[in-house]
Amino acid sequence: LDEKNQRTWKVRCSSLFQKGTTPSFVMDLAKRSIGAELSSVYLQVKTVKIATPKLFEVNAFR
Repeated sequence: LDEKNQRTWKVRCSSLFQKGTTPSFVMDLAKRSIGAELSSVYLQVKTVKIATPKLFEVNAFR
């Protein structure tokens, strides 16, 4: 994949993640945080990485 077609967002979460947080929950949170840009331009999310309890990274590509 071409680097310029990828983008990583760092998304802050105001509440601590619970131990049972699912990837889909994190994705929903990310989509709300990143909003329209993610859904319209970067159609496929590749990875979601929880960096700290209050910060996670979303890597997506178009």
